[in-house]
Amino acid sequence: MMKTAQLKKRINLIIPLATVFFVMLLVFVLCVPSVALAQGEPVQISLGEKTVHRGQTFSMDVNVTQNGGLTSMMLIVNYDHTAMTLVDVKRGAGLPSMTMTLTNTDTEVGYGANDFSILFDAVAPTTETGVVAQLVFESNIEASIGDYQVTVTYDEGNTNSAYQQPVALDIQNGTVHLIAGEFSAKYLDWDDSVLYEKDYNDGDVPAYVGQTPARAEDDCYTYAFSGWQGEISDQTNVLLYRVIYAATPKVYTVFYYVDGYTTERDGTIDEDDYFFSEEKAYGSDVNLDYLPRRSGYTFFGWYADESFSQPLFGLQMPSTNIRVYGYMRYNVRVADIPKIRLSYTEISKTEIQVDARITYNPGINGMILTLDYDHDAVRHVRFTRGTALSTMQFTTTNEAGGLDQENFKFYWESATNNMERGLILSMVFDVSAADIGVYPVTFTYDETTDATYVSGVGETLYTRLDIVGTALPVGERFYWREPVGETWIDVTSTDGKPLDVELHVEAVDLPIAQESIENLQKRNLGIKNMYSVKLVRDGEVVTSENDLRVSIGLTEAELKSENLLLCYVDGNGKLVEYDFSVEDDAAVFHMRNIEYWVLVGDLPASEEKGSAGWMPEMIRTVLLPSLLSIAVLAYAILLLAKNRKYKEQINNSKEKGGNKK
Repeated sequence: MMKTAQLKKRINLIIPLATVFFVMLLVFVLCVPSVALAQGEPVQISLGEKTVHRGQTFSMDVNVTQNGGLTSMMLIVNYDHTAMTLVDVKRGAGLPSMTMTLTNTDTEVGYGANDFSILFDAVAPTTETGVVAQLVFESNIEASIGDYQVTVTYDEGNTNSAYQQPVALDIQNGTVHLIAGEFSAKYLDWDDSVLYEKDYNDGDVPAYVGQTPARAEDDCYTYAFSGWQGEISDQTNVLLYRVIYAATPKVYTVFYYVDGYTTERDGTIDEDDYFFSEEKAYGSDVNLDYLPRRSGYTFFGWYADESFSQPLFGLQMPSTNIRVYGYMRYNVRVADIPKIRLSYTEISKTEIQVDARITYNPGINGMILTLDYDHDAVRHVRFTRGTALSTMQFTTTNEAGGLDQENFKFYWESATNNMERGLILSMVFDVSAADIGVYPVTFTYDETTDATYVSGVGETLYTRLDIVGTALPVGERFYWREPVGETWIDVTSTDGKPLDVELHVEAVDLPIAQESIENLQKRNLGIKNMYSVKLVRDGEVVTSENDLRVSIGLTEAELKSENLLLCYVDGNGKLVEYDFSVEDDAAVFHMRNIEYWVLVGDLPASEEKGSAGWMPEMIRTVLLPSLLSIAVLAYAILLLAKNRKYKEQINNSKEKGGNKK
């Protein structure tokens, strides 16, 4: 009984203490999530050792053996260029989520450049390991024997564990033991057969002796001897060389057939449907960008089969002649219809010319267009016929009633379809009596009577027209204002612009040069807002010969910034500071033909690297866990006291009970 009571007493003491321990552990895990075991651990890389005979081609593996976390890594390779030459870099299986970029291969020196660099990059941190690259070297047959170092360093500015968080690399460089002595050389063909082999004494320079290697052509290429290249050998006393053949693609023919191109479309392909042919080299792109045309038909594309069930949008030339088949069908004139577009040009202060162009024409043999505009504001004073639709007879409404009469009409007519495109009319309007404003000009037509085409069987059918009019601007504009995000931007011009010139503004997020970003960070500055500001007319940017006055409304945060800067983005993505003033809560400046503007200001206190920058982190990782731990400990002590008091009460009750007996 005594032992049982003591055991119960110990258990009652252990339970509150265990509770305290596990609660404190939970507090630590929840409040300090940013502490990782691997944080601060260097990334370890090793290259190993290789023993090779002078003149051999060999490789060294770049092996990441430990990785606490990487988002980028730039390795720089150096070695004794008199003893060996880097000839290739192959991607390894390690760090598969990172991309590898060789940064010097576009130079004339190529792999043999000093400080040859390899960049690995990833979107998110990775802790993967393994062989990331295989460095392939050719050793110099006349090099001195001995040990040579292959060293790998890293660029600290391009080696990070997370975004802009540098990480140290612990690199064990490689050693190449270059030996000499008797050796043999083998010269291999493309199929691994031995073309020539010979044993050599130390100091000899191997050379191929025999007929020039030749390779028979196949369906894809013809081959010509181009030279030799070293190959990696698994024996230190055997030098391997493999023949290089220059491959020339063989040429084949693409035959184009189009159902309905020269004969009536009948859903089948025969020799009468031959369109043309072209020669293409094996493996080259066959773009299929030829568009057969025939009056009254619409071409619907190229197919791999005569039944038009396998559409083609481009292919690579195979090692054989091929046929492709084009499909035409009668025009569906509610969709495949002529397109007419109107545009204007200012001739003088009082006259504006309107050009009408047919920009798409699948075939038309009759068309009546009625001129529609505000006769009270502008007057139609003259016109000239364009060069398009030249084979059609052209007439107009009786001109004796004047060109400015209501419903003035233009007529085109022919017995067969015309498929010409281009300018069909140039009309001039007098705007001298018009008030400041914009005045539409367009054509109307009756789609049941005014536009026709001839079908493939000789029927005259009606077609719709796709007509887009224009608008004549009268007067000038000097001021524009547009909202953008939470603020606004306005522009004032000293020289007037046409009324249809518009201000286009938008908040943008352009990539900024790293140099400019680092410069801002050193000054505890950050980008507040970035805007595109431009004047636009008919979709084209309007350039200005004089300065434009620009005002950008400042946000509350920008107004509070003590170091507010205005910059523009140059062609290299760099920020260039620009003079401005603050007037009526706006940044005011003068500019000419610069589109992208950036407001830069002080970073928020939580982002600055000042003396107070550690406070929020300290509260989260130190003070808060401490306070919670103290509270839990106090609660545990309270439980212990309460438990002891409860036991005393029980013991007292027992003693009293015993006395009564």
